[in-house]
Amino acid sequence: MSLSETVFKGVKWTGLASFAGVLFQLIQTSILARMLTTSDFGIMGLALVVIGFSQLFLDAGFSAVIIQKKDISQEQLSSLFWLSLFIGIFLFALLMVIAPVVAAFYEEPRLVPVIRIVSSGFLLIPVESLYLSLIQKQLEFKRIAQRDILARSVSFLVGIWAAYNGWGVYSLVLLHMAGIVISCFFIFRMGSRYFRPTGFFAIKSIRPFFSFGLFVMGDNLINFINRQVDVLLVGNFLGIQLLGVYNQGKNLIMRPYMVINPILTQVNFPLLAKYKEEVPIMRSLYLKTLRYLSLVNFPVYAFLSVFASDIVLVLFGAKWTAAIPVVQVLSLYILIRSIVNPMGGLLLATGKPKWAFFWNLTILCITPVILLLAMPGGMFWVCLVQFIFGLFLIVAHVHWLVGPILSINLIQFLKPLLPSILYSALATSGWLVIHQLSELNPFARLLLAGVLFFGIYALALLVFSKDIVRELLSVFKKKSAA
Repeated sequence: MSLSETVFKGVKWTGLASFAGVLFQLIQTSILARMLTTSDFGIMGLALVVIGFSQLFLDAGFSAVIIQKKDISQEQLSSLFWLSLFIGIFLFALLMVIAPVVAAFYEEPRLVPVIRIVSSGFLLIPVESLYLSLIQKQLEFKRIAQRDILARSVSFLVGIWAAYNGWGVYSLVLLHMAGIVISCFFIFRMGSRYFRPTGFFAIKSIRPFFSFGLFVMGDNLINFINRQVDVLLVGNFLGIQLLGVYNQGKNLIMRPYMVINPILTQVNFPLLAKYKEEVPIMRSLYLKTLRYLSLVNFPVYAFLSVFASDIVLVLFGAKWTAAIPVVQVLSLYILIRSIVNPMGGLLLATGKPKWAFFWNLTILCITPVILLLAMPGGMFWVCLVQFIFGLFLIVAHVHWLVGPILSINLIQFLKPLLPSILYSALATSGWLVIHQLSELNPFARLLLAGVLFFGIYALALLVFSKDIVRELLSVFKKKSAA
């Protein structure tokens, strides 16, 4: 199978799972936002920050090691499995103990049982992370997609059922836990043909992985804090209710990013690792990744920002109107993150986790400061300073990280993004028409806005970027012929 066919196959299955997931999430969010309170979402949001932070120690960077290393023995896999399981048990016990401390800090006693229940996932996740890495290394994205669709379908039904029966915040907890159980079971069944745990455990057999893995873990840890520090500070300074509003808006605009980017980056990481010694191939893969990501991300986030008011009213209802400015401004910031995001896979694939670690450490030193300065201005200023800081990050990450590895400059980096920027700007002109239709209900107005916006964007792409359209069609035709 050729490189382009491998990429297409991975993109096809990853994309199918991602779009199915976002469909479930949009319907799920729209329903639950009308059945639960802002405090319910705020409590679950804080609990997931605590769980997500702890989970970074569970993986310890070993997933990336499994994918990045060309050869790894069954004994080494067994040692990694048992070490991850020991860490999972320890973290579960630790969170059971410190849950009251976290709840006391935020003055929210309901956090205690929520954190304790969700932390039980650490008894299962070690199984999933190791086997998932083995499946990704073999580029079996079809199986991963099947897992994702099944887990999201079941958790969706369970969460809606629980909310309907008055479970409140625990419907969100049950939704989360159902996804973990189904996912772990499915991944174990798929991955068992590559590895079955034995009683073998020897630290010395995996000691060579620690340097790489610890830097990956440190990078992931700092990157996680960078992504969630706004949630922690908003919850502490602006309160649980405003955190619920902020988190709901942020989660909405994070969904396209978390769906679209992994479609390519999950496929790209193993491929970049495979060709890590051939810079021209890596450069071509990376720039194509940027171009394809921008073709989707730019119009999606431009639409979210321009039509945020109708989107919030349709998906969440009138009680969530405070989330409108969050969606408007953070959409632009998340768009920037979608451009910078592929850099992480490039650094890991080329064996440079230290670069990623110190990059994110620098960001961590700056982000809390600018957020604290913005807190007195409320949620709007919290969002705005993140967008302004994001503009600086684009230039900095090209100059210090991506450029030296791929031998490209800022102009070469931005060139693949130019068509998407211009066509998205052109499509926003549809707002002038929609703005005049205030007598329509929000759903009809949003539907018309979507048709007009994406119609203009698609037309511009077909007329002015025929080469991109031909390239995409040629890949589809090759795949169909195969």
